[in-house]
Amino acid sequence: MAQFPLPPLTIGGTAPPPAPPPPSPPRLAALGSVREISAYDVPRLADLCLAKINFVELLEDACGVGDIGMIQKLIECGADPDTFVSDPFHPTAGSIPILAYACVLGDAALVEGLLRHGATPGRWMMADAFACGHDKVVSIMSQHVGIDTLDHRTRMSLLETACYLQNVHAVERLLLLGAKVESQGIPPLIWAFQRAEGDPLAQRQIMERLLDAGADIETGHRGLTPLGLACMSNNIEAVSLLLERGANPNALVGHVNILTLCCKPAVNVPIFAKLLHSGARLPWQRGLELIGDGDDEISVRKRHYFIMAWHMEVNRPVQKRYYLS
Repeated sequence: MAQFPLPPLTIGGTAPPPAPPPPSPPRLAALGSVREISAYDVPRLADLCLAKINFVELLEDACGVGDIGMIQKLIECGADPDTFVSDPFHPTAGSIPILAYACVLGDAALVEGLLRHGATPGRWMMADAFACGHDKVVSIMSQHVGIDTLDHRTRMSLLETACYLQNVHAVERLLLLGAKVESQGIPPLIWAFQRAEGDPLAQRQIMERLLDAGADIETGHRGLTPLGLACMSNNIEAVSLLLERGANPNALVGHVNILTLCCKPAVNVPIFAKLLHSGARLPWQRGLELIGDGDDEISVRKRHYFIMAWHMEVNRPVQKRYYLS
């Protein structure tokens, strides 16, 4: 009678080879299969590190499926934190550092982990995070790359760019993130009114936010105060706001004051009149010489406003012959 269990079936007296054991998690990792290894419970990260793992392929696979947990494990195991992977939003555009990938996704924990393990931060990565609305990531990155760092192409900071583009919300976010309202180059306050085709309401809101945050109303660029530059740009809205907030209408531009520049025909009459109304002054003879005795509308109107202001200053009645052409 046959005994159980039966001996293995033999062919020609030789037993079949034993079945290979199932691959271990480290082996699966070496094969580069993120989906398979993530199905295993790997209690010790050292088990992964002991295997000869193709970290690059693993990271690429993990990024491809958005497996943040696996990415973090691989970095903890010794994967290069500067590995390049596909751009999650533009896969065909090329590869980007994994830190840039994390910034675009807005995963603050992954960004912190990568930086802790030596990832190389870049200003452009922080800018991408800001553009995607990930302010927490921007705050983390700004501890490694100054938030006021200039773009190497435009030579502008994030705040200066937001001011020039007249993006009120972006300006408010950057101020909350600690961006400085002063600059070694052109101050953000001046950038706010440099666009000729800009939105006057957005321009005013940004200028008010900057002034409320401590921007110096007299700090300008290349010898011109913000008020002087606004006058030369014929920006009546910016001139009005700056005068309302206390800008000095008699500030010097080199060895002359702002009104001297505004006597030129290039500066429009409403700005000239507003400066006079706010207390800008020139000596009588000097003012008339600068305006000239032309009979064009601009010269006539500027003479009129200048003489009116001068007579109001000395409290004398106005005589029409002084300003009629």
